[in-house]
Amino acid sequence: MNTNNAGYNRLIHEEQAYNLRTLRDEHNEMLTTLNPKQRHVYLQ
Repeated sequence: MNTNNAGYNRLIHEEQAYNLRTLRDEHNEMLTTLNPKQRHVYLQ
């Protein structure tokens, strides 16, 4: 594997990890906006 490919793979991995964190944060934020009845339905 050449070094360019390794660097590219690392960038892709970092971007996916960032996206996963962002998605988790947005999901947690969304959960805090639900009222108890909505939360009950969503978390079943």
